[in-house]
Amino acid sequence: MDFPQATVMEVKQIAGLGTTIDVCLVGGTIKEGDEVAVCTMEGPLVTTVRSVLTPEPAKESRVKGSFVHHKEMKGAMGVKICAHGLEKALAGTQMLVKHADDDVEDLKHEVQKDYDSVMKAFDMKPIGVWVQASTIGSLEALLEYLRSHEPPVPVSGVSIGTVHSRDVKKASVMLDRSPDYAVMLCFDVEIHAKALEEAEGLGVTIFTADIIYHLTDAFEKYSEERKMSKRAAAGDKAVFPAVVTIRNDGVYKRRNPMLLGVDCESGELRIGTPLAVLKDGKIMRVGVVTSMKQDDVDKPKIKQGESAAIQVTATDRYGTPSLEANRHFTTEDPLVSHISRESIEALKVHYKDEVTKDMVRMLIKLKKWFNVI
Repeated sequence: MDFPQATVMEVKQIAGLGTTIDVCLVGGTIKEGDEVAVCTMEGPLVTTVRSVLTPEPAKESRVKGSFVHHKEMKGAMGVKICAHGLEKALAGTQMLVKHADDDVEDLKHEVQKDYDSVMKAFDMKPIGVWVQASTIGSLEALLEYLRSHEPPVPVSGVSIGTVHSRDVKKASVMLDRSPDYAVMLCFDVEIHAKALEEAEGLGVTIFTADIIYHLTDAFEKYSEERKMSKRAAAGDKAVFPAVVTIRNDGVYKRRNPMLLGVDCESGELRIGTPLAVLKDGKIMRVGVVTSMKQDDVDKPKIKQGESAAIQVTATDRYGTPSLEANRHFTTEDPLVSHISRESIEALKVHYKDEVTKDMVRMLIKLKKWFNVI
């Protein structure tokens, strides 16, 4: 069907006029009293044109000032439309003018199909960021970029146009579901001052950019900083599984703090790991790894097949200061990470991406040794 039509360029609040839309009239005629159909996120809207306006001569529609009223206008040109409900209109979509022989349902279907097509093509997630863009076209481009990004960025909700408080409130749902995703990625849009206040008060993070990949860069940096912060807060709760053996000539200092030359037989030994010896069915708490060196170079960790000189310190919190290497235990007694239910949970939450399948198998064995349920 050949509808007289226009493209919605911008949705704006104008003092004295309310919400208006700037449209580019492609063809046909529009006049006061016409019924028009526009696309919204809640479905097609049919409303009646209250005023057809153009800027005063020598002024642009973006420049504040009075407007010239017209009974009707013919395409092709830019005009401003006043009508009820236009605050829901979506920039970048069609506005169709209804004529006497037009079917309203046909118009509603036509204006909504582009938006519906974009939404059907993209799978919204229960956990994800909020996305906002200036037009339906830019929203589609942003959603596709987030979907193809490595790793993909999940999206829980979208909107088009200026960010308002209502958008921030919708994004804030993630504060209860998954706070890491209480984030708004806003592409080429304005942020209303009240929306910024709302976001600050609720704890929603807003990123804005005019280039799509700048948004993903900002989100990746934000996510990494949150992950590192959580790991720091977890402190020494997370314990990676490791089994190390003391080399035959590796007891450099027997008493607390012990200095030992070790080989990592399996797993990953990190600074901060509590070590124990399992001897005669009993657990001897040796101490915590407080430093580690390879060829006089400080190391934060060693992996299977690597060697290092480690310092093991018995503290009030962990270890037995009276223990001595080569007396209470020998080079034949392996040192193992002393795990607990709390340490396993900390690994799951904060280091899931670093725990290998071999480590999982080690943890299962260590759970039996330390009677962890």
